[in-house]
Amino acid sequence: MQTAQVTIVNDNGLHTRPGQKFVKACKQFECEITVQKGEKTVSGKSLMKLMGAGICKDDTIQIHANGVDEAEAITYLTRFVAELEG
Repeated sequence: MQTAQVTIVNDNGLHTRPGQKFVKACKQFECEITVQKGEKTVSGKSLMKLMGAGICKDDTIQIHANGVDEAEAITYLTRFVAELEG
């Protein structure tokens, strides 16, 4: 399992449009991807679950990837979140 901690810089957090972009990015990978905010952990491949986590600007989250392409997923998603725009 690979893990990365990132801070959300997007003004809209991971809601609706940015959330859709993040989910689409996660679905490019075979591995299981979860996102953790505080005590809540949700699938990175489900927009509804991701929105339910209430991830807002300036929140720090952990992205966990587990599977065959976990290293590539973490590298890509960490950069993706840092550059994500609404």
